[in-house]
Amino acid sequence: MIYSRFLSSNHRVLQSINLFSPTSCASLPRKVTFARHYTTGPNISSGDLSSTTAPFDPAPLPGTVSHHTSYLVLHTSQPPTEWPSKHALVSPLYGKLQQWAKSHDAIVNFGYDDLPSSSSAQQAQHTNWDAAGAEGESYPATLYRTSHPPLEIASVSHQNYHSVLSAHYTTTNSSASTTSDSTSNAFLDLYVCTHGARDCRCGTTGSQVFRALRKQAQKINSTPSPSSSTSSVASLPHIRVREVAHIGGHKWAANVLAFPSGDWYGNLRPDDASHLLSRLLDGKVWWDRWRGRMGIPQDAQIALHRDGAQLGANEVARHSKELGEDVLLTFVTHDGKEASLRAQEGNNLMEVARDAGLPSIEGVCGGQLECATCHVYLAGNPPLAPASENEEDMLAYAIGRRDESRLGCQIEVTKELAEWVRQGGRIGLPRY
Repeated sequence: MIYSRFLSSNHRVLQSINLFSPTSCASLPRKVTFARHYTTGPNISSGDLSSTTAPFDPAPLPGTVSHHTSYLVLHTSQPPTEWPSKHALVSPLYGKLQQWAKSHDAIVNFGYDDLPSSSSAQQAQHTNWDAAGAEGESYPATLYRTSHPPLEIASVSHQNYHSVLSAHYTTTNSSASTTSDSTSNAFLDLYVCTHGARDCRCGTTGSQVFRALRKQAQKINSTPSPSSSTSSVASLPHIRVREVAHIGGHKWAANVLAFPSGDWYGNLRPDDASHLLSRLLDGKVWWDRWRGRMGIPQDAQIALHRDGAQLGANEVARHSKELGEDVLLTFVTHDGKEASLRAQEGNNLMEVARDAGLPSIEGVCGGQLECATCHVYLAGNPPLAPASENEEDMLAYAIGRRDESRLGCQIEVTKELAEWVRQGGRIGLPRY
């Protein structure tokens, strides 16, 4: 009650400090170039964030997830555009749950759930916070725990939160309270931080990544799964993509939480959506974007990342060796010198040229469509798919671009390309 009276008496003060407005991004650094190091330049406003592809901050990702063994998401029907900067200032229930979380190694957060699920269907019967801090709140919730399947809780309120949550920590899943339903690994739950009132990087870039993931998830979910009676292939989990409030680490926006694994990812961009989902559906970790995992101390997260990244590199190396046959390709330098190289099917032109030490091919971004330093020329009618929109955008930065310009990292070595070369086709290299 004291907390509630404090909120009510200070509501006007909270309004005066613009609690519900996004923070300024005038001090954010603008990306100038992407390589293995990042440089900063003029300040930008939130309107410029859509063009930012490099991390907002080059600080390392691994080990940036505070230790916790469970994550409780309160599903609210209030969209992120109506969220305050800090929920503790308007939600007494959130404040109580934060105290509960400290003694249970838990994190509590709000999530916006507009998906047609059982939880969403019940939201009309639940009460969101109000600006005056009334104590009548109640929310459906999902509890994620290390080594336990997620639990969908019908209602968490001031009156029952202690008994309901305590029951889930003292009973087995088979004997859990009837107020909740135990879900299985049939779901892949993704939560994207889009909390713009807390930081505009999350509000802008986070929202873009959310939309990209939601779009990709809808495509995957609409694809019929193989029947268990006719196929031994396991069905893919149903992907649920939701928005979540502040999780910590604005500078690594966009941030995504993945459950039931409990992995945290950062520095994501809309173009990463397909690859992230592919990794998650394959049961693999995307180590380049990995921040940490629920249930693992921060020092152990760093060690796990080091080992996992090395295993991933070894996997890639083994995979490349198992790719197709060797073929012959011919490159031509800017001054007319030809170099015939053996290349393996499945590699790309950037890898082939860079490994051979050919001039003008740097590939500083590692083939991630973040630079144009693997620019090549393929004149005539090579057997290639048209350049993607993202490739066309990056080609705008290529020095000496022509109509026949392509990015070498996007051109895969194939027998068809080798046959085109055999018939006289050449892969041209720029001067710079």
